[in-house]
Amino acid sequence: MITRDDLKAVGIGKGITETISTTKGLRFNAAPVGLVNREAIYVEIFRGSHTYKNLMESGEIGINLVYDPVLFVESIFGDLNDDDYYTIDGFPFIKKASAVLKFAVTRIEEKELSSKFFLRLVFKKIRDRRIRGINRGFNLLLELAILSSRREITDEYNKMYPIYSPIIRRCGDERTIEALKFLEFQSL
Repeated sequence: MITRDDLKAVGIGKGITETISTTKGLRFNAAPVGLVNREAIYVEIFRGSHTYKNLMESGEIGINLVYDPVLFVESIFGDLNDDDYYTIDGFPFIKKASAVLKFAVTRIEEKELSSKFFLRLVFKKIRDRRIRGINRGFNLLLELAILSSRREITDEYNKMYPIYSPIIRRCGDERTIEALKFLEFQSL
């Protein structure tokens, strides 16, 4: 039986873990999503997105633990390249993921602009056991990317960009700074 200890084994504790989800529709889809692990395990997806449509149709979602800031930003603004994926039993996952998990939807709770998809873990696969330190630049880039994806409903991106971007440049590695440049270009 698969338990919450399986989530702990891949570094998913209580709270919200930022991941890249994968779903299968007419084509593979990847999008950043916060996996919520509280009393229940769920993701909240905005209506109208490819992820929402695919989840409603298939009832399955892949969760990819990825430490590549460029993939996070690219997956907000468009489709990843086909060569960024690999499949397990025909279901897409991201090649650069340290761990991949597949969930089945057990229940859907409709909200005004989004839906909560409650999940049951079907399987997990650990692909890379390297320990990674916490990088402030990477973490702030993720927050800025999330705010950018919500620009239609909030102005927080424009408020936080002048505060976060200098820290990202100071603390981030080359890949994080590359992702910041991509984010800046997309947010013009």
